[in-house]
Amino acid sequence: MKSTIKNIQIITLNGKFFREGVKKLVEVAKKAKKREHFIIQLRDIVKNERGSYLDLSKIARVNVVNGKPTDFLKKGDVLIALKGVEKKAFLLREVPYKAIATNHFLILRSPNSQKIMPEFIEYILNSNESQKWLYVKAGGSYSSTLNMKTLSNLPFPDISIEDQRKIIALNDESKEEKKLLLDLIENREQQVQAFAAKIIKAGN
Repeated sequence: MKSTIKNIQIITLNGKFFREGVKKLVEVAKKAKKREHFIIQLRDIVKNERGSYLDLSKIARVNVVNGKPTDFLKKGDVLIALKGVEKKAFLLREVPYKAIATNHFLILRSPNSQKIMPEFIEYILNSNESQKWLYVKAGGSYSSTLNMKTLSNLPFPDISIEDQRKIIALNDESKEEKKLLLDLIENREQQVQAFAAKIIKAGN
């Protein structure tokens, strides 16, 4: 049965806006003895021929001064980029302590992982059907911006946790098979290049 992000009660949160800018916070933090907070930015998204993923190896470390309590990111949260033609979603399987996403992301959080798997949220957001829906509703250009109201109306299947697990298991198998095939192709290309280089060198 089809529902929506809002009706199925998936929690949606805005990323944090830093008035002074992340770059300034990083510069100030370099002088501090201790840097308590981690900030996930759009630059942490890496794109290559195998797709997109979040690389947190060089995540910005700062000290955020805020009078209001900060809702830090949690393991199982799903981030979705607001800008760009493709509104890619990323599941946080692991997250640094006291991590914050910038306002260039929206955050989705399962109200109960025993009813809605975080992996299933990521899967649905990245599905062709959802990406086409977001393309139309948010505008299909790099400058287009997704907002919380639009995202909350995204169609979302209301199915059992057992069916969710089956879908994710099959998807994981598919991704592993794709990885093995790409590894095989890359290895074959390297063999061809090495062989060609040897032949060309011998002919000189």
